[in-house]
Amino acid sequence: MKLKPEELDSFENNINDLINQIMGVGIKEEDLEYEKANIEKVFETMELSGEKKQLGIGLLTNTIQPNKFIDEEATQRRRDEEVAKIEPVIIKEHQVIVRKGIL
Repeated sequence: MKLKPEELDSFENNINDLINQIMGVGIKEEDLEYEKANIEKVFETMELSGEKKQLGIGLLTNTIQPNKFIDEEATQRRRDEEVAKIEPVIIKEHQVIVRKGIL
């Protein structure tokens, strides 16, 4: 496939824009295949030759990777902090909690 310099620049800019959009949102491991399939759909809507579409799809699907991860330790630490803020509630025997008809 031959591209004129201005065609190559435009194609490269499109590829970089798509990578930035996809990776900027973040990809979870479990969403990677969905994102790859979505890339194909995006390229099908673009006004490019079949060769350029296949090249773009190949470049993007081999470039994107998961970049959104859950930090298990930080999550657990935050849960523990929030649980520690909860004050215990003592309910005495026969104490009315909710009156009939209030809910």
